[in-house]
Amino acid sequence: MNISLQNVDKVSALLTLKLEKADYQARVEKTLKTYRQKANIPGFRPGMVPMSLIKKQFGKSVLVEEVDKMMQEKVNEYIRDNKVASISEISDKFEVSTKQIEQWVREERLCFTDDSPIGLQCECCGATIKTGRYCDKCKGTMANKLDNLYKAPAPAPRAGRDRDNARMRFLDK
Repeated sequence: MNISLQNVDKVSALLTLKLEKADYQARVEKTLKTYRQKANIPGFRPGMVPMSLIKKQFGKSVLVEEVDKMMQEKVNEYIRDNKVASISEISDKFEVSTKQIEQWVREERLCFTDDSPIGLQCECCGATIKTGRYCDKCKGTMANKLDNLYKAPAPAPRAGRDRDNARMRFLDK
């Protein structure tokens, strides 16, 4: 992995990450081996699917997923190291769109530290949050509404029975 930093001006810098095949190949192979062990493909016993077939079916998606994870880890590491960086600075330095970073934060794949001035707005009330879609207050409100919605109905009150009518009576012959 090759990381280079170019200062564009006083405020902006460009951080370039160059990934080589060796950087992500081990992770891709490990994930493909896991897929191979769990694959349930007709005509093959579980765990005995040829690796070439697994690579053909899942290779590209696993590669994209692993490179995405590596990028996410590097961005997360940068956020932890540089607590005052804004989303646009992070976006510029890693050549990742601001929408992608916001999506990672909303999916709780990234989290801003508590002392970080960066935050997103709660989708319900607009309060500043560090990760997710809703603040704790809105989450609690939604949980209470769902609890009330799915509460078991109270049993219907029984009609009062007369004590005399409820007893067994024997008829004399």
